[in-house]
Amino acid sequence: MLAVCNTITESATTSISRFRFPCSYLYTEIESTDSIATSKAYEVIRREIYEKTPSSLGYVRHMPDVTESLVEELKLIQKDKFSCDDKWLTLKLQIILQYHLTHVDHETLLSIFRERSIEREIEFLIKKRVEKNENLLSLSSWEDQIREVISEMGFTRYMHHSYVSRRANKAMLEAIQIEIASIRCTVPADRSTVCRLKRFKVLGPDMDRLEPCVICTEEMFLAEEATSMPCCSHVFHSSCIEKWFQVGNKCPLCGFMLPSQK
Repeated sequence: MLAVCNTITESATTSISRFRFPCSYLYTEIESTDSIATSKAYEVIRREIYEKTPSSLGYVRHMPDVTESLVEELKLIQKDKFSCDDKWLTLKLQIILQYHLTHVDHETLLSIFRERSIEREIEFLIKKRVEKNENLLSLSSWEDQIREVISEMGFTRYMHHSYVSRRANKAMLEAIQIEIASIRCTVPADRSTVCRLKRFKVLGPDMDRLEPCVICTEEMFLAEEATSMPCCSHVFHSSCIEKWFQVGNKCPLCGFMLPSQK
């Protein structure tokens, strides 16, 4: 859409592109058959459309009919709207995009928007809880806070238990990973102490009671070997915790320290 700028709307409208158009180009075009003047009017508007149109809409840039129709529109309103004393006109160029979506496509886009909005808020929540050193291992508190986030955003369709539980568990693991990265040290644990740690095969009942290994963030699967820490009793994949203690001597979850390598 191309229109003459009103002085009031010009200062109030900041999202619309504005440019100056020399009146002489239009007058010459109307009063004579000078082909040069006609091409100047055409080229000025064509250049503005090209420069202001997003690259994703490149097909609009190369549509001569669009430019020609705008020139013709200016010619039609020239006598009614323009003052003969004006040497320049301030024009505004506004590109309006309209998308026609089916109901299914519309709902799909809304779902994507809602989920991304929720993810942004949860990422902020994770960062805040890690900074405040809140209890990162309390799954119930994660669920409560995520329900609160979703409720405040008004996306009640995501309040069902399965979604909240799954996202709370993921948020807890993400927060723990951030915390792990901050407490990691470079003093290896004593090898003999690591070798004496309690190891066991994961059985059926264990799969329900054990949380995912926070080092690799993977679940504890049947027949895998797990290692339990002394005192704090935190459990990890044996292969994960052995590699961990090669570069540090602290429990990834609570910071309990094993004797360091001498």
